Amino acid sequence: AASVDAAFGLVYEATLTLLDSAVANVRMSCGAAVVDACRGLLVAVLRAPAASAEREAKRLEFLSRVGGALDACAELSQSGDNQEVVLLFNHLFQVVEAGSADLRKKALHSCVMVSKAAPRAIRPVLQALVDKAAALLGCITDEQHSLCEALVAASTAAQNFDQQQALTQNLLGPLVAQWVPLVDSLSTPAKLAASLLGDRTQLATMHRLLLCFGACFRSSVVPSRPEIIAAGGFATTASAASGVGVTVRNPAAPIASAVLPGLAVLMRAMSAAFPSDGVRSPAGVDAATAERLGTYIHVLDKEEFKGLTSSLDTKRNDEADSWETDFLPPTGEDAARVLHG
Repeated sequence: AASVDAAFGLVYEATLTLLDSAVANVRMSCGAAVVDACRGLLVAVLRAPAASAEREAKRLEFLSRVGGALDACAELSQSGDNQEVVLLFNHLFQVVEAGSADLRKKALHSCVMVSKAAPRAIRPVLQALVDKAAALLGCITDEQHSLCEALVAASTAAQNFDQQQALTQNLLGPLVAQWVPLVDSLSTPAKLAASLLGDRTQLATMHRLLLCFGACFRSSVVPSRPEIIAAGGFATTASAASGVGVTVRNPAAPIASAVLPGLAVLMRAMSAAFPSDGVRSPAGVDAATAERLGTYIHVLDKEEFKGLTSSLDTKRNDEADSWETDFLPPTGEDAARVLHG
């Protein structure tokens, strides 16, 4: 039985490799017969049982590269229902909901890749996909940003400003509602230090939300063709006094306007609590807290530290060499242990 299973695994992997080469080259110009055959192969791959996590991982890697073929199928389809797209995303969502952490990451990666590569195929079934995916957000707190990125990327298939903005606000509205009180709870150096040195739940939430916002802002793009910009409502005539003829609106702009002021508050608090020269004492905290924060300041890798904070303070050219000297660890502290812990 083990030999048969191993042999089947090799055949399964070889078949996916062959299909990968074939599907990657499917275009509408190949003809209806080829595109129909591709559709049948995709459906067969999705319905085939995967007896092990390893085989499912191979299938997910294959599915991440079928966006172009799905668009070719959609262009040929007369019904417009694009059932192969629905079948694919249902499979990916099932893995996200019930799979292991590794499979969940691969499935979310496939969601993102297909969402970006197959706008024509996604457009007819966009709302159903977004509704299903949005329901999964609460189940995957560790990978919410990947699902957010996939959803916003999928929403661009609508090529309609109002629809994309509504989808973005429905998706991110609950996250913004968490963001505003969170910023208030971490808005001063003392509050930030208390969270770092005590219960880090709020810092972990902040990290999760920032990943989600960043992924969504990165994926929220407007069409590049002027006629689609105009037809989709992305263009708006500015006032004559501004001297600007036409501006292009981004559907995620209201979310960015709600998030960025709080981000500036947090950056000021972090800059005060963790002075970037590694010499000054933290500001806005008591002496005991400043001493404890000093441990973290001194053991940070100097290159990482420079990358994180040097933009907050303007340095003279003759100060550049100060980064070439390692920060000394506090007396009695194992720098390697603290850095990695």
